[in-house]
Amino acid sequence: MKRINLYIAKEFFVFFGSCVFSLITIALTFVALAELDKIDTGGWSLFFQSILTGFPLLVEIVTPISILLATVLTYITLSKSSEIVAMMAAGVSLVQLLKPISACCIIISVFIYLNQSYLAPKLGSDTLMSIIQTTPNASKWRLYQDNLFYIYQAKKTNQTVEKAKIFKFDPKNHLKEILQIKKLTLQDGQWKSEFTSKIVFDDMDIDQKTFNQSEYSNDQFPVVFEKELINPKYAPFQEVITQILNKKRGGIDDSGDVFALCQKIALIISLFIMIILALPFSLFAGKSFNTRTGIVLAVILGFAYWLLDQIFMTLFRADILIAELAAFGANMVFLGIALILIYGRWS
Repeated sequence: MKRINLYIAKEFFVFFGSCVFSLITIALTFVALAELDKIDTGGWSLFFQSILTGFPLLVEIVTPISILLATVLTYITLSKSSEIVAMMAAGVSLVQLLKPISACCIIISVFIYLNQSYLAPKLGSDTLMSIIQTTPNASKWRLYQDNLFYIYQAKKTNQTVEKAKIFKFDPKNHLKEILQIKKLTLQDGQWKSEFTSKIVFDDMDIDQKTFNQSEYSNDQFPVVFEKELINPKYAPFQEVITQILNKKRGGIDDSGDVFALCQKIALIISLFIMIILALPFSLFAGKSFNTRTGIVLAVILGFAYWLLDQIFMTLFRADILIAELAAFGANMVFLGIALILIYGRWS
């Protein structure tokens, strides 16, 4: 059985590599043609940088389609040569036939996660497709539990903040207090400042006090050193989850971050859905099935999945669908299509 698994896995990887290489080559050709003007404005270095920036995004797009095509080609090839019949006659079950490709898909999903979470931000690909647009700066504004924070020059290495301001509001959103703090240092879970100025607005009166040294609890200055993710979809799971939890604690809208997290999970799930979708056109198709028809249908379905995923993303941005439904919508639709097709072939 081990030899059969290795044989099927080898066939799959050969077809998968060919499909990925072909689709990325075609896509990069169009990207290169679109970026030719960069040679005049920024030289060859800017031209190649533009192509490299788009590479992780292309990998993300073509991988599900390539898995669908590779699965179709693998099982059709084995069916045409009657190898599937011989394997099943030798006692190999349907589940055992699917195990090698499923194992290959697990390996590919790890690569896809690394590509999306590490390679894409390293090459700057995350700035091309961003729901949350932010500009890195020495200062930053944060909203946390109805208080507005202004933080200037936060240095994570020595746990210090040059300046900070806290704007506090009453239930009617009227400004009631301003804290101006200088030289904040985090020590043993406590914030210590060298100078604090407190301005309190009470009806028509303004009261101002100053303190040379003050201490604050750690939770009074949340996420000081954590940068806000430009596009959470292109960040590791732990960073996205941390940002979601911080926003929940601060009472800030986290729907964009939840959508990004669900998208990351949905991309991995989509790889396995493509295997299921390929079965009606390959393993369950029989020897009489037209190979070219199966390949064409697989290509159409693969690109249709990508298009439907973009439609669900647009519906989320328009506040028509919730994050979870929008992220997993294409997966649910195509899983339903796959099961219907399999039932039709099986019956």
